[in-house]
Amino acid sequence: MISEPARRCRYAAALLCAALLLASACNSGRTRQEAIPSTHAPVLLFFGDSITSGAALGAELAYPALLERRLSEAGLDLRVVNAGVSGDTTSDALARLAEAVRLEPALVVVELGANDAFRGVPAQRIQRNLEEIVRGFQRTGATVVIAAVKLGGRFEYELGPLSRAAADSTGAVLVEDMLAGVAGVPSMNLPDGIHPNAEGHREIARRLWPVLAATLSVR
Repeated sequence: MISEPARRCRYAAALLCAALLLASACNSGRTRQEAIPSTHAPVLLFFGDSITSGAALGAELAYPALLERRLSEAGLDLRVVNAGVSGDTTSDALARLAEAVRLEPALVVVELGANDAFRGVPAQRIQRNLEEIVRGFQRTGATVVIAAVKLGGRFEYELGPLSRAAADSTGAVLVEDMLAGVAGVPSMNLPDGIHPNAEGHREIARRLWPVLAATLSVR
């Protein structure tokens, strides 16, 4: 069990690392087709758990990094921040919401709920937490996308409808099932059968790209 101070410390360190990586990316060799984010570029924040953080793979292989590459190739001036924390429930995410809001993101992709389901958290509480997270970002003017995760079996009833209900009540954009074609497919997951492997993250990025492109008016 990770204490709350330790969790906050780890999250603050993750944000610092993300900022350093962004600064490093600006100085690294990029292709001429790729855009280099400017200092004041709008922030695209990925706010989630171990799926977002790229558990056991590293953030550079996770879907936020893959989407960052595609956005750069499209010439968009955006700073991508991966704020995924392994093991986070929606309650854990709420506890670090204020820190994330300080980044003043223009667009946020929220991927949360799987750990709640594993721990038997009541569906109504997950929905309330999701709504509070979404509204917290919306109050600063951010557009929010809820990337719903369907785990199947006994968990699906908890995560599918409640993500839709949270999106309906807040006006957030909804991706019905970001793990479609990944969850339950051995070739798309690590040996634990839960976390996507590199190919699984590529599939997630392919699924999310049309939503981001439409939201950002990319042609």
